[in-house]
Amino acid sequence: MNNNYDLAILHRGTLNEGWAISAIEAFAYYPWNKLRIGTGKRLEFDKNNATKDWLKAGETDWLVWSDEGISFPHDAIKKLVTFTDQPCVTSALWWHLAEDQHTIYPGVFVREDNDRLYVNPNWIPPDKPTQVLGTGGGFIAIHRKVAQTILDGTHEHDLDYPFFQTRLAGGTAAGYSETFAKRVRQAGYPYWLLPDVKITHYETLTLTGPQL
Repeated sequence: MNNNYDLAILHRGTLNEGWAISAIEAFAYYPWNKLRIGTGKRLEFDKNNATKDWLKAGETDWLVWSDEGISFPHDAIKKLVTFTDQPCVTSALWWHLAEDQHTIYPGVFVREDNDRLYVNPNWIPPDKPTQVLGTGGGFIAIHRKVAQTILDGTHEHDLDYPFFQTRLAGGTAAGYSETFAKRVRQAGYPYWLLPDVKITHYETLTLTGPQL
């Protein structure tokens, strides 16, 4: 029997072997309802379209977005979508490589300043589920009510980019994970970090500011 979630991935011509193996093991352990594959070169546009298509289908309560350049434990998806019955976003824990190429730090937004979200290289993740401002979007689960509320409330944003966009309201450049995290909070829903769900991100970029 398939479960109450769809798995989504953006496929841009290449597929990481680690991701493929992880997905096979995850499906055997906790099968998804449907695998949704966004294709194309416009990452933001395609990711938003796939999310809107999932909402329109109305088949499952959860959409799990996964970057293609990661690997994850077989039980990671189940942990994300069964953490709570309440509408929210849940996220795995993953790490960034700092400029010195030796230090790693969590890809978690923990500070807000002048309406921007920032990571903190010195922040130590707790050992239990914690509400945060947001995370990098490499492996997250979105509840249907969260996505629908964001979509219904989209007015100052371009309707082509209701969830993920590399510009904030007013045109300021930002990472799409930051804009998504801000829109989740504006919609009134919590964003949970589940530190026991750890993934490996093979395409992590070196970041120093609010550019996740």
